[in-house]
Amino acid sequence: MIDHNFIEGWLFQDEDELLSKYASICNGNILEIGSFRGKSTVILADVLKEPYKVYTIDVHAPIDYYELKTDDTGMPIEFKATGKRNVLKYHNCKMFYDNITKCGLFDKIVLIGLPSQEAYKVCPFENIGLLFIDGNHNFSNVRQDFNNYSKLINDDGIVIFHDSNQDDIKRVIDGFTEGWKVIENCMTMTVMQKENK
Repeated sequence: MIDHNFIEGWLFQDEDELLSKYASICNGNILEIGSFRGKSTVILADVLKEPYKVYTIDVHAPIDYYELKTDDTGMPIEFKATGKRNVLKYHNCKMFYDNITKCGLFDKIVLIGLPSQEAYKVCPFENIGLLFIDGNHNFSNVRQDFNNYSKLINDDGIVIFHDSNQDDIKRVIDGFTEGWKVIENCMTMTVMQKENK
């Protein structure tokens, strides 16, 4: 496996392993909503079987930085704003390309620089085996991302929500994912599969 620890991102080691596990058994392309500087993108692409690709949707908008506090078991209990803000959209996009190039995965990854609601309307996504939702975390965006993209997933495909411990994302999982069942929880991630599987 490629060393991705130099890439900035907000993933626990157990979450890295969960993404890697599901990407390695994925029978189709991977669609990622939200990539920041490419840490999760690299994890997914590193183990994805040929000829499949990782399609990642991100406008690389400015973000606020948060400090994560955990309990004794390592579970997140609080996100606290640090007051720092990354306002350089170009810088995040450049770092993304630098990181995937350094890892030798440039040919396995396609960046779509549109908001997810616009990408859905114009990109002909096909053969999606895994959907990773980690974009805008507000309720309406998460719900719309799930509603739009979950219907594009293969019958044996899965959805992984990141930061599923946050209220808006929990609300989508608990109340707006009819026809899907939770098959695994890990730290701040929830994995779902169609109920008929």
